Amino acid sequence: MRYLEVPLFDVRHSLLTCDSQIPDITGTSELRNRQLAILKSFDYPELTPLARLGELTLTDVRNYRQGFELVKHMRVHGFVEMDLRIKYNLNLAQAREECMRLLDMSGVIPPFYIYLAVSQDTNEEQVKLFERTLEQMRSEGAIKKIVDKYTVF
Repeated sequence: MRYLEVPLFDVRHSLLTCDSQIPDITGTSELRNRQLAILKSFDYPELTPLARLGELTLTDVRNYRQGFELVKHMRVHGFVEMDLRIKYNLNLAQAREECMRLLDMSGVIPPFYIYLAVSQDTNEEQVKLFERTLEQMRSEGAIKKIVDKYTVF
């Protein structure tokens, strides 16, 4: 497998919450003494050490709907997940509640890029074509438009 050099889009994590007392998240201090839902079997290297120290509680949920319900009924302070996935699943489940807001978690979980991959056997000419096309789509806003279609919040 070979990754193309042009990133497709960046990924950020968000905290979905109905708790109006949670301020913007600039670091881990805003998460202390909070109970956060996370998808079962997902590992958050930035959050796990805090949980081990007893500075926050991580509650596993089976799926997005369960995370959304816990947030809606304020049984947790928030649900942590990739921003794109939260928005997509909220739209899919039609689970948007008036109280729900998304807080950027970039101060705790650094953003990263998603890259397309091709076979090692893909010839160099095709790879360059893919990269030029991706670059053009990014510069024209086409990729953002596609992602936004599924992640409007």
